Amino acid sequence: MATEKATTSASGGKEAKAFARYIHVGPRKVRLLADMIRKGPVDQALEQLKFSSKQAALPLIKVINSAIANAVHNFNLK
Repeated sequence: MATEKATTSASGGKEAKAFARYIHVGPRKVRLLADMIRKGPVDQALEQLKFSSKQAALPLIKVINSAIANAVHNFNLK
């Protein structure tokens, strides 16, 4: 179950956030993949996760897609 939240960042830019709860994967395993894709383009991050063999990739893909949908719906971003 993903909980979504959109906020305006401190620098004035729009920032969409999504949170995943009740994931049955250890935080260290998720953090390995999250650190790999952090600060990169969204399309590249989704490609890396798509071809990853880690079990934590699927929940991260869902959270990223949720954040994308949140940004499109709340901020009319493309």
